[in-house]
Amino acid sequence: MFLRTVAKLETLAQSSLDCSKLARLASFSTTRAQRNDVSRVEQPEIKVLDIPLKAANGARLSGEQFLGRVRESLGVNDKDDWALSSKDVTALANEYDAALTDAADLKDKYQRALAEVENVRRRGVKQTEDAKSFAIQGFCKDMLEVADILDLAVNSVPKEELNKEHKAFKDLYSGISMTKTVLLKTFASHGLSPIDPTGQKFDPNLHEAICELPAQQTGAQPGHVVQVAKIGYQLKGRPIRAAQVVVAKSDD
Repeated sequence: MFLRTVAKLETLAQSSLDCSKLARLASFSTTRAQRNDVSRVEQPEIKVLDIPLKAANGARLSGEQFLGRVRESLGVNDKDDWALSSKDVTALANEYDAALTDAADLKDKYQRALAEVENVRRRGVKQTEDAKSFAIQGFCKDMLEVADILDLAVNSVPKEELNKEHKAFKDLYSGISMTKTVLLKTFASHGLSPIDPTGQKFDPNLHEAICELPAQQTGAQPGHVVQVAKIGYQLKGRPIRAAQVVVAKSDD
């Protein structure tokens, strides 16, 4: 009796094991089938869009223009659903427009800064060149007194005295004249040139009027230079000494 009871228990245990194996097998088969079903689900097609951010004329597209091209490429309209809500798409377009505005503003500031740097560089170059060119201005002003004395010496000799038989006097005069000529050539080589405004209209920026004479007496037009008392000079186009002149005035 005991032996038969044990045999039945063994039979029941074996049956339970077989049922458990069958259950696990069924579960594995179901999971595998589900995985196969998922793999067979058709995945959505991903369309790659190549939409330029610039128009044909090179100008940047606005956010709305860019979205219009996206809709055209996808074949959708404003009423179709997007992956993002319409509100989010509009927000992105607004952010894009703001970024374009900021970029244009920064580009303008950058170009202005470049222009300012270039202007500063040019001014620096010009100031350096002017410093080199006009470094001798003080020395030239001092040498003008020497030129004035030589000019007075030459002009003070009457022409008739040169016709007389005074060799020593003629040699002295020739020496002074040659000295004046060499000095003027030296001035010219350094950009220093005389200003003789005889017959020109009086210019207060270049001339210094020391007296006036009636135009009828001088035969010159009113407001014009009649005579030069002291020659003026300019250094490379910049006046460094005004010419002292006599000006014709109106008879009224």
